[in-house]
Amino acid sequence: MGNERITEDIVRSHFKDDPLYKAIKLEEQKTSVPAIKECLSEASKKQTRKAGFPDFIISFPALPNDVVIIECKSDSAFHKSPEGHPSDPQKYAVDGVLHYVKFLTLEYNVISVAVSGIEKSRLKVSSFYHKKGTLEVITGDTKLLDIYSYMSRFNDEALVENIESGEITRIAIELNKTLNDYSIPEYERCTLIGAILLALQNQGFASSYEKEAYVPKKSRSSKEMIPKPDRVAGQIVTAIGKVLQDNNMDEQRTKIIKEEYQKIKSQQISITPKIKRKKDTAEEDNYVLRDIVKQLDKSIIPLMKMGDRGYDILGKFYTEFIRYAGTDKKTGLVLTPPHITDFFCDVARLDSADVVLDICCGTGSFLIAAMKRMMGKAGNDVTQKESIKKEQLVGIEKRTDMFTYACSNMMMSGDGKSNIFHGDSFSSLTKEKVERLKPTVAFLNPPYDVGEAGQLEFIENALSLLQKEGRCVAIVQTSCATSKSAEAVSMRERLLYRHTLEAVFSMPPELFHPVGVVTCIMVFRAKSPHPGELKTYFGFFRDDGFVKRRKKGRVNSGSWNDIKESWLLSYQNRTEELGMSVLRSVTAKDEWCAEAYMAADYEAVTEKDFIKVLLEYSTFLFAHEYISRASSDPVKEHVSIRLSDREWRIFKVEDVFTMELGRAVHSEQVEEGPLPYITRTASNNGTERFGFHRDNNEKNAITLGAEGYVSFYQPKRFITGNKINIMRSSNLNVYNGLFLCQILNVASLGRFNYGYAVVSSRLKLLEVKLPVDSEGKLDWRFMEDYIKSLPYSSNLANSL
Repeated sequence: MGNERITEDIVRSHFKDDPLYKAIKLEEQKTSVPAIKECLSEASKKQTRKAGFPDFIISFPALPNDVVIIECKSDSAFHKSPEGHPSDPQKYAVDGVLHYVKFLTLEYNVISVAVSGIEKSRLKVSSFYHKKGTLEVITGDTKLLDIYSYMSRFNDEALVENIESGEITRIAIELNKTLNDYSIPEYERCTLIGAILLALQNQGFASSYEKEAYVPKKSRSSKEMIPKPDRVAGQIVTAIGKVLQDNNMDEQRTKIIKEEYQKIKSQQISITPKIKRKKDTAEEDNYVLRDIVKQLDKSIIPLMKMGDRGYDILGKFYTEFIRYAGTDKKTGLVLTPPHITDFFCDVARLDSADVVLDICCGTGSFLIAAMKRMMGKAGNDVTQKESIKKEQLVGIEKRTDMFTYACSNMMMSGDGKSNIFHGDSFSSLTKEKVERLKPTVAFLNPPYDVGEAGQLEFIENALSLLQKEGRCVAIVQTSCATSKSAEAVSMRERLLYRHTLEAVFSMPPELFHPVGVVTCIMVFRAKSPHPGELKTYFGFFRDDGFVKRRKKGRVNSGSWNDIKESWLLSYQNRTEELGMSVLRSVTAKDEWCAEAYMAADYEAVTEKDFIKVLLEYSTFLFAHEYISRASSDPVKEHVSIRLSDREWRIFKVEDVFTMELGRAVHSEQVEEGPLPYITRTASNNGTERFGFHRDNNEKNAITLGAEGYVSFYQPKRFITGNKINIMRSSNLNVYNGLFLCQILNVASLGRFNYGYAVVSSRLKLLEVKLPVDSEGKLDWRFMEDYIKSLPYSSNLANSL
């Protein structure tokens, strides 16, 4: 039958050479995945009810419901049993692989592949797709596919993109570490990577960079080659010139880009024949630059060629270099995540005829997302696609390095000559150039180091360049929407005077992780003054379904597409949904965010919520010996009081309490003592530890930290840390105090955070729904009696 090992070697090499190889688990005739092992525990091809395994099993850590299996035969005569003959899993590749499918489809979606032959160019391949829980066979491809294509067959594009993005992240981390080991400064790293990736677009360089020069015959002592890093660096710069020429880049832009990339020739890895790592003492031959070129050529370039993916490659690298090297944390440069750049396209309802402008384009991520979307909308219209590339993508960037990356990024993403201008977006000369192109849509993420008024001024500038009724979508710090400073209010007045504020979306607090900045997205309609009676849409879009993963940052858990659709449906239909959106007419002096106007869901409050508050408070009392024993008994036994026994109405917090900000006592100033030191912790009744300080507060109060996580009743005198709000009332006691704590928790849940803190002006106007008596007045006695009727309330009496 021939040597089956040869066939297996061909299959093994096919997958190991794939750029996504590290994103899969490739196992041979066994598996370490428990669920797969269980499925195949009686799958022997000999029908002995013992375990049996295909030649290859490919599983995907990020796609836990999917698996690829492969069976090999060296002779194509044994590819499949003849028509009319019984199946023979031991003898034939197709029969064998379909035999295993019967066991695996109980738990998995399966792609089964039969491969026969010993010549790579003449392999016989049959592929089948099988949905979980069925034995239906869907015939597939007749050749071995790349890993990306197999993953795509499972129709889970969000997770596939996660894997691809994860590979780029992994490579960026590896390269960042390598460059750090060789003392390449953070600010030079993206220049180096950008230069190499752009140079690899030139086929001459891509096929020659591994070749090395011999020492001239007169001066060499042997025929061995020596490293020539300066030669590789020179080749990179030369290749970049050819790429720019091939893309018809104009002289001015070419000059700027080449000058930026010339810098790599003076980097340490481009100069010395010998080099050493930071922690090493011995030098080694300097192949570093060549090896980095090779790594990018074999890993990133293939990913860039996988269909019309629209990768923001340099943006991704720059983001990772910021994340792991600390670059630019003080420059105001915060790069927008890819799923948000795509979301901008949805919000603006981008069409193939639009002209998209970004006046502070950075690495070009918004323009790349726009290009990808518009090219898709253009379909098979070749003329329109050419127009998109040449005339409909407009960028401005002041920083020379960012301008260089943007131009390079656009070229590598399929746009050979976009209209990206190097200069100040506020200069009249630059604005004249942009206005001639008649942009209809503006996307921007302005620099955050210019302050709230400065960011709003960037929005105003972008709007001034749009055609009338053009759409502007901008992501800025939340403080731009909430600041009461004269400058910020004045800018908001100017914006409303000339343009319409369509919407503001409050975004996830960790959207830009690891950079700690809380943001919102503002949507404007250009050159149409804001009608005073218009109700702006405010979206509370705090959860995008992304989760933090070690060494990967925030990744899609798989729910982003559904979440995005719900956001867009709500916005486009301008619907008010509890906990998600609200419509409100606003002026420049108002806060432009959903947090300021959203109602809390009091219908969801149940007796269990109040019992939970009592249990946690009782635990605190017992743990710190405020009570000698804890009991589950109520104060009032056999008394049933329901929340529905009273009418409820809305009060502002200032109608219920007097308020003050506790004096901030630093932790180091707290001496040993018995008083609770209250900080912004969300547990242990807000108590970080116990101590003493002369500046302490009277007991019988409710405390709430600036982030508004949880309210706590304080039964004893207490010390306050930074930004602790204190609420008091002459009617307050421990019973109605805990009732009010639960209501405050409902009112503030998710509303407040680092970017939208509990400050006095917001707390006063915070609306809470509370029970009232027959005269419509707040029913303090009912709240007390209700708590006394619940389990654990006896602990409160024992603590007084």
